[in-house]
Formats: sequence, structure tokens, C-alpha cells
Amino acid sequence: MFSKAFIATLLASTVAASPVVARADGDAFSLLSIRSGTDLQNQVITANGGALWIGKETSSSCPLDTGCPAGTATTFHAGSGGLGLNVAVPGGQQVFIAPSSAVSFTQPHSGNTEGGKTQGWTYTAGKNGGFGSLSFPDYGFIACASTEGAGIYQIFATPGGSATGNCTGIAVATVPYTEEGASAYEYS
Repeated sequence: MFSKAFIATLLASTVAASPVVARADGDAFSLLSIRSGTDLQNQVITANGGALWIGKETSSSCPLDTGCPAGTATTFHAGSGGLGLNVAVPGGQQVFIAPSSAVSFTQPHSGNTEGGKTQGWTYTAGKNGGFGSLSFPDYGFIACASTEGAGIYQIFATPGGSATGNCTGIAVATVPYTEEGASAYEYS
């Protein structure tokens, strides 16, 4: 009896898990922060340490001896209300809004989103290869200055985009990624 209950629970949790967004060549994009009149204007948003940042280098790795993507750019793909990193690692890496409001991403080979929000991302492609936009209903993006140094900001998403203290509201623009395939094997 225990075995049947365990299997039923396992199957139910698998069905309830959020799907990882499937990547298709040609639909990837990078992110830029938009905040006119500040040092946040047109800054690249990168993946580093499980979170999204301005002013930090992209952090990626590849366990393969050959055939690894460069891993120097952070790119994304969107679909069906989800947002994923543009990676080659089996299972992908999902982007989510953590309970702390940090815009975060799953570790390789893990679907653990820490109970965060995974569905609701809205990607609007730009016309003729121009800037597009990324949003999340009823939330706004903010960039919060880090104690790690000048020009380093962590990206958060808060209801209404409310920002306090060392945080500033930003818009997030998308820029088409024109290379074929994944931009990294996995982000770390």
C-alpha cells in the first residue's frame, strides 16, 4: 500500500511541476535595462550565481571536452508564459521570480524554483530586428545596487515595480540573439 501511495504522490508532483520552456533556434534574445538619465540605461543583464545582474560577467560552464558554446553572453527564450535560459544542458534552465522577489534561474538538472513564480512572462519581439520587451503581469522590474561594488545591480521583480532604498525601477528590453543554437551549455 505504501508503494502505491508513494507512486501516486510522485506522479501527481510530476504533473504539477512547471514545464521548462522549449528552445527553438532563431527565437533567442538578450536583455537590456532601460532607465533614461541613469547609469542603468542600456545595460546588459547577465546570469550569475543563480540570479540576474547588471555589471557582472556572465557565469557559465561546460563539462564537454569539445563542442561547447562560448558561454560569454546571457540569452533567453520565451514561450507559453514561461522564460528559460538559452542553454544546451538537457532539461534546460528556467527563469523565475523567487519568493524574495529576486529574478532567478534554476540550477542545471533541477526544476527547483523555490516556490517562485514561473508562469506569466510576456515576451514581445521587436519589429524588424529592433528592441522588444519583457514583462510579468502586475509586476515591475527593479535594479538594486549591490554591496559588491559600484555599477553592480541585482534584478528583482516586485508587485507594481515598487522600489525603495538603493533600488530603481527599470524597464527590460529584448534584443534578438542572432547566433544559431544555445549561447551557453549551462549557466552557473
